Amino acid sequence: MPGYVRYMDDMLLFGRAKADAGRWAREVGEFARGRLGLAIKAEATVLAPVCEGVPFLGFRIWPGVVRLDGTRRRRIVRTLRLAAEGDQEDESVRSAVAHSAHAGTTGLRRSVLACAAGGGRPRGGAGTTPARTG
Repeated sequence: MPGYVRYMDDMLLFGRAKADAGRWAREVGEFARGRLGLAIKAEATVLAPVCEGVPFLGFRIWPGVVRLDGTRRRRIVRTLRLAAEGDQEDESVRSAVAHSAHAGTTGLRRSVLACAAGGGRPRGGAGTTPARTG
């Protein structure tokens, strides 16, 4: 296996051929079931080229590009709007900003806060990014 990324119970496997990735996914599933007593959700297992973007931890990741997925983007927009109105706790805001910062969202965050202060909508409106989380 040329590469993998794991964070807690989320894992990405990378390979050159779809058949190899499928075999590794089956082997990981067998190990999880046999040695750990865990089940891998079939609906969460996706074999696809990375050029289509990979959903992972609230992001959509392409080679060289990381964006928030639609669900996470809408949550962060809502959190920042509430913060601008003074109706959100500081820890929630810090968490949302820290998570979204990994996706190069400086413009989005500025736009949301500026629009919230003026009562408008951010550029493109909330939720214009396609959502695919699993």
